[in-house]
Parts: sequence; C-alpha cells; structure tokens
Amino acid sequence: MRYAILVHGGVGSPKDNDAGCIRAAEAGEKVLAEGGSALEAVVAATVELEDEPTYNAGIGSRPRLNFECEMDAGLMTSDGKIGIVAAIKRVKNPVLVALKVMEETPHVILAGEGANEFARQKGFPDFDPVTDYRREILKGLIEKIKKGEEEKYMRYRGIVDGCDTVGAVALDSEGNFASANSTGGTNIQLPGRIGDSPVVGAGFFAGPAGAIVTTGLGEEIIRRMSAVRAHDAMAAGADAQKACEDATSVFKDEFSFGILAMTRDAAAWTDNRQMPVAVRSR
Repeated sequence: MRYAILVHGGVGSPKDNDAGCIRAAEAGEKVLAEGGSALEAVVAATVELEDEPTYNAGIGSRPRLNFECEMDAGLMTSDGKIGIVAAIKRVKNPVLVALKVMEETPHVILAGEGANEFARQKGFPDFDPVTDYRREILKGLIEKIKKGEEEKYMRYRGIVDGCDTVGAVALDSEGNFASANSTGGTNIQLPGRIGDSPVVGAGFFAGPAGAIVTTGLGEEIIRRMSAVRAHDAMAAGADAQKACEDATSVFKDEFSFGILAMTRDAAAWTDNRQMPVAVRSR
C-alpha cells in the first residue's frame, strides 16, 4: 500500500451505521492523496465521526449521570508524538483539542477543568454536545436504576445501545503511522470516569510495526492493554489479522470489544459484536 486509512463507528453499533464511517474514510483518504500525513488523516476522519450524531463522540456523546458530557480523545504517531484530552466538557471536537495538546504544549495529557480552560484559550467555542436522543436514553436508564436494577446497570450489563468509541488508523506515503480515538464514554458512568480511549497502549497505539485502535468496554480494555499487545504481536511477526483475532479472543462474550490495525502491508479488524467500518487505500 502507498497509503491507507481505516475507521470504525464503535463496537455494538449496527453495521448499517456505516455512512458516517464512509465519509470519514473519504475525508482521511483525501488528506493522504494530497500528500498529507497519517496524523492529519486520522484527525480529519475523526472530526467527521465526531460531527455525526449517530456516533458516541463529539456531537452525540453520551452524558454522565448528571446529564453533562465528559469526553476523551487521544492521538499518537509512530514517531512517538502523543496528545490526549480526558473528561473535557463543552467542545464540539475533542480530537482537535488533543491535537493542540500534542503540537502546542510540552504535555501529553490535559484533563478536566484544565483541558476545558486550554480549549477556550485556543479558541474553541463553548458547545453543548448532548443531543435530545442521548438525553432521553439516559432518562430511561435512570428510571430502570430507580426500579431496583442498579447493580445490573452499574456493571454495564445489557445496556449497550450502540457504539462507545470512534477511531481511525492510517499509513501515509512516507511510511508513517497514526492512530486516533474519541468517545463520550459508556451508558451509565459517574462524573470523572475515564475509559480506555485516552489511555496509550489500551485504547490506541502507534509504533514502528503499525497503528491500532480499540473499541468496547474501556475498563476491560485497560486491564488487558489491548492496543500495545496487538502492536507487539505484529512487531514480533504476526500479521495484522492474526494480531486482531488474538486480541479479541481474550474477551469474554459479555464484554464488547473490537480492534483495528494497520501495517505497511494490510489493514485488519475484528470484533465480538458488530461494528461499522470503512477503509480506503492506494
């Protein structure tokens, strides 16, 4: 491949929710075709996904139990650049703030109020990403909790109503890799909860062997450090598809999980639920 980009719309999201993924892949491909970097391509693709209310990132993010959104996003390149925001509120595109962290600060991660203040300083306007659809879903779940199903729901069982994370991996014509993640979290989540999406090595990774993003129940992904495990398997000689399948096989059926990987030779993905995906390459 001379260049390629692969994007997903979240494990558990119906496969026919792929229209936004197709647009995102096309946006990333356009960047790559014009000589742009893998980092620029995954950012362009992720912005498209954040702007699509169908997905749980940016606009359409799931609100917390207090009906506010706290969003996470992460970026990494194969030469070791990293930018992350965690529990950021009231911005339209968290991935763009993560890019500013990478490019314009000496830091790797900004979180909470510090991330919010940084975003305002960099010109990102105040924006409420909570849609009426997400608000009504949360109201319904809270009613179920009040009816005595709190333990079930606080343990994330039986409550998936679609995707949890959007993500993208890319290879550019210079041979560089990049990965990007963005999420609004999961259905029932306390304020301050952070999942795998902004955790390097768990939700995303990029290195000499390729780029990886994951999607699913963040707590379980963090415990397994799924992204770096897949990268290390590819670095040791496993092909991309085998690395993805091995990463998925360690998850129990009750835990949703999906993974995407990009190498110099192939794009691969697999999941134990369903997941809208789009890929473009040349």
